[in-house]
Amino acid sequence: MAQEPLFSVVVPTRNRAHLIGGALASVLEQDFDDYELVVSDNCSRDNTAEVVREVAGERARYVRAPESLSMPDHWEFAIEQARGRYVTYLCDDDALSPDALSRIADVIKTTGTKLVAACSGIYHSADWMHEELRNVVSFTPFTGEVREYQSDPVIRWLFGSSRLVMEAPRMLNSFCDRETILRVRREAGRIYMLSPDYSFAVMSLTAMPSWHYIDKPLHVAGFFPESIGSNNVYNRGEPVEEYVREFKDPELIHRVPFQGKVVTNYITETYLMCQEIRPALRNFEIDWDQYFLSCWNDLNVLEENGVDVSADRELFSRTLAAQPRGVRERVETVIAAGDEDPLELWGRRHPFRAAVRRTINRSPLLANFEATVRGRKPRGEHPKEAQKNAYIPGTEGGFTNILECARRLPELTSAVLAKAAHR
Repeated sequence: MAQEPLFSVVVPTRNRAHLIGGALASVLEQDFDDYELVVSDNCSRDNTAEVVREVAGERARYVRAPESLSMPDHWEFAIEQARGRYVTYLCDDDALSPDALSRIADVIKTTGTKLVAACSGIYHSADWMHEELRNVVSFTPFTGEVREYQSDPVIRWLFGSSRLVMEAPRMLNSFCDRETILRVRREAGRIYMLSPDYSFAVMSLTAMPSWHYIDKPLHVAGFFPESIGSNNVYNRGEPVEEYVREFKDPELIHRVPFQGKVVTNYITETYLMCQEIRPALRNFEIDWDQYFLSCWNDLNVLEENGVDVSADRELFSRTLAAQPRGVRERVETVIAAGDEDPLELWGRRHPFRAAVRRTINRSPLLANFEATVRGRKPRGEHPKEAQKNAYIPGTEGGFTNILECARRLPELTSAVLAKAAHR
């Protein structure tokens, strides 16, 4: 291996000895060898170091943070350990397709791009909270294409969505030029904020006019009961509470109007934090209509999964009531519409229907809401939003865990593409 490998695959971890083996094995089984594997341990109290030695041996470089850090601070520590020209972070509950590194290397060689992101599948663990999804992998629609995206429109899209965007270049699905990351970090003071994957997305894109995206899954994101991201979305469980405690700040969310503990707030707060330290982001604006509706949707998802959100809803209502009239009326109209067409309800409440029409037209969330009400296929800024996700149970796909799923990813995704082509 060269002194400066093409890739650094960095695995940030903490107390995940029972999960990290699959992530490490998926790196060791790559069909491409010009990489280093770095495990950055955030002061684990379990036998993580022993598992790393057993699974990866000398192929992995194990480093340990000097003290227990918040997730963003640990990511800052981890980037300092990387030596490769391009860096990616692989979560300890995720896994790579065997051809991930070779596919990314091909795109870099062909285009000279500073950043490549790839689509992800989602693997639901055998003990996932929803029984019907256990040991099931799901894919949003994909085409197999390699596309170049201009950075500014993508940043604008992220600021306007205020929600989870799996296609965004979030470091967890991306390979970025290390010198570019370090340059942005030097200029801004840091690059990883509250939601470090989303801060990376907007901060890094300010340093490049365009980037590339492989619209085919090369990565599997694990949804486990221990996973912080999926817990934040679905049930706000102990992994999320521990993530928050690590910041040692009881008032973690300061900048957003509604300060409930929902995923939209962590993402939007992150964007506002990034604006404060990165002047290039100050020309981008949060879409507050979209923000409030995304928060409302987060509360609905939590409630559907048994979380008591009554106090959150009261706070939401008080916060919305204090907003400018236009925002308040548009958001209240969509929420109140239920099964009714929001435009008809708006027409009875407000004489200027064009205002809500503009809001619906520029928002994928609202456009899809309206389409559902009217019985049409939903639409959005991405063609894939009008298509159905693919779900493959392990009994059909030939896997019983995330590593086996990742190993079969080339076959599984090829089968999905072939099926889509014959529709």
